[in-house]
Amino acid sequence: MRGRGASPRFSLDPHIDRTLRTWEDINEHGLYLVHAVNLQKYHWGDLSKMRAEDALKQWDVFSTSLIAVDKADLSWHPEADKPGWGTQLATGVGLLLEVPPQNILGAFKRDVWFPTHANDTRYEFAQRILSGEGKRGYQVKGGYNKVIPPVALLNSGDTYNEVLVVGRPGTSVHFTPTANVKVLGIVYSFYNAIGARQEREDWALIARLQRMNPDLKVKVI
Repeated sequence: MRGRGASPRFSLDPHIDRTLRTWEDINEHGLYLVHAVNLQKYHWGDLSKMRAEDALKQWDVFSTSLIAVDKADLSWHPEADKPGWGTQLATGVGLLLEVPPQNILGAFKRDVWFPTHANDTRYEFAQRILSGEGKRGYQVKGGYNKVIPPVALLNSGDTYNEVLVVGRPGTSVHFTPTANVKVLGIVYSFYNAIGARQEREDWALIARLQRMNPDLKVKVI
C-alpha cells in the first residue's frame, strides 16, 4: 500500500497548507503579528467603543505586520543586530496579536495598499481580493490571497511588511474556518514606517487603549 500524505489542516491545496503550517506557534519564537493604531483610527473606529478583541471580530480584513519582539531565537539572521530590524510598524503603537494560521489571507514583503476599510458589498470585497485591486491604483498580480512563510518576510530586506488577516470568525478563506484573533498586549516601537516620533500622542493613545482593555500590558521594543 502506498503511504498516505498528511491530512490537510488549513487548506486543501498542499502548497498553501504547508505554508500556513509555518505560521503556527510563531509567538513561541519571538515573532508576532501587530495591528498598527493611531489616535485618529482609535477615535473614529471600533477600538474606542469596545474591547480590542471584540472589535477585531467585526472586521472582514485588517492589516498587520510581522515583527520580532524577542530576537533571542533570531541571532542567526545577519541583520538581527541592526537598529530597527524586525521591529518596524506602520505607526508607533500596535496591538500584539495571536492569529490562527487559517485567518491569514495574504503575506507580502511590502505595503500592498489593501482597501481594508472600503465601503463595498461582500461581493465587491471578494472581487477586490481576487483581482488584487488596491488603493491609489495599486495592483497585486494574481490577487491578494497569497501567503509566504514568515521567514521569507524576515529575509526580504524590507523594513516593513504587510500581512492581511481576516477578523471575522467562521469565515471560509482556505479550508478550516477562521477563528477568533487574540490580543496579547500593546506594543510600542521607536521605529515606524512614517519615520516620525510622536511620543506624546503615542502614549496618550496607549493610555486610552489600556482604559478600554485594562488587562493588556505594554511592551516597548
